[in-house]
Amino acid sequence: MVPGHPDLSFEIFTAQIGRWWSLAGRHSVFGDGGTVEFADGRLVETSAAGETSICGEVLEWAPGALLRLCWRPGGAPERATEVRVRFESVDTAEGRAATLVTPEHQGWERTDDADSFRAGYEKGSPIVIGRFGAQAVNPQEAQTSGWTKGNRPGNPRSGCDLADVPTHCRAGSSHQRPDLRPPRLRRACSLSREAR
Repeated sequence: MVPGHPDLSFEIFTAQIGRWWSLAGRHSVFGDGGTVEFADGRLVETSAAGETSICGEVLEWAPGALLRLCWRPGGAPERATEVRVRFESVDTAEGRAATLVTPEHQGWERTDDADSFRAGYEKGSPIVIGRFGAQAVNPQEAQTSGWTKGNRPGNPRSGCDLADVPTHCRAGSSHQRPDLRPPRLRRACSLSREAR
């Protein structure tokens, strides 16, 4: 759960993905020094040298509700999995707006080694999603801070409290980005019709 309305959480997740997505270690095709952003209906990683790799194609873009991707970082479309990220409005005990962000990853059977791929993502995804949570709690700090079990948002020992959230993330704020438009949706993914 992150502070703020679903529209703001969606914006942080998509428009600011280059600030919170970790390109260190196994979370990247090219490694440190690059960037990741949504462009032309795709999530694209660009290396420090300017090389690009498609991480995924946008299948569904519903601001404040759902982002669905054909997921294939550096891989072939026929081996793609599917990632869905749902954004659901919730109220905190203090009456402040918050968003429950639920990532789902499926389609492992299309990979070469489903068990190994799934295990790798189950280990790495909490790190990546934790960095998104840090960006949502404190947009200025997330770019340079890491995430560990002890400092993740929502951990009572972390010091992350909704009272510490920037004003624009709180209930009643209106925060819209007119420059954030839905990308052109892609149909190049080989996901089955049932998954769409």
